[in-house]
Amino acid sequence: MSVMGTAGIEFYSAQQLACPAVRASVADTSTFTLRGRVLDAADGKAIAGAQVQALTEDGRYAAQSDAEGRYALERVRSSARLVLEATAEGYDRSSLSVAVTTELPPLRLQRSYAARSAAAWARALAADTPEAVSEYLRLFPDGPEAGQARKWLADRASTRERADWEAALRANTIEAYTAHKRRYPSGVYTAEADKRLSELREVADFDAAVAQNTVAAYRGYLEKYPDGARAGEARSRLNALQAVAEEAQ
Repeated sequence: MSVMGTAGIEFYSAQQLACPAVRASVADTSTFTLRGRVLDAADGKAIAGAQVQALTEDGRYAAQSDAEGRYALERVRSSARLVLEATAEGYDRSSLSVAVTTELPPLRLQRSYAARSAAAWARALAADTPEAVSEYLRLFPDGPEAGQARKWLADRASTRERADWEAALRANTIEAYTAHKRRYPSGVYTAEADKRLSELREVADFDAAVAQNTVAAYRGYLEKYPDGARAGEARSRLNALQAVAEEAQ
């Protein structure tokens, strides 16, 4: 006799397993049916067609989620722990390590960067406004549809705005992009101007840190740009200064 746990795992009851004879029998012959769901991490909706696998000491078991995101991994041999993995088109892979006697939580998949970008681009096209397309570029400056977005904006820019933007590009300075944004606060190149301003400001802050060449300056840069384009070089310079200071003590 078996009972169904709240997480959808069929397992022998604690009273049955307390008996040595039953315990030995279970060790020899028992298998489990693992049941669970695969959900979208953002909205909690079911994901159909997800490929689910359970990895145990005894092998690998596979199933596919149905229209309600439910799956059943059948005839899984007894194991203390297992690793659940799930993949689905448009989502990043997700894995979860669980004990077979505990409640199995849903496997929640995050949409892939490409899928999120495509959805955001579709919303921007539906809105059909420079503000919406600029917002897409702000969120996904390197997205698969970023080239289309920039072309969409360029095609709709006025002759004067386009000429001013090209002048800002030639100057390629913080002052030029700031002036362009001030002149066209809701312009079609706003998102691109913000991106270039961010890059130039980081370069300026790094150059300022190099000019000071102090531990405090590099730490300040790294606090502001921990994953910046020059973060690796800043850390190297910081470590060199700290090494010199330690030797001098």
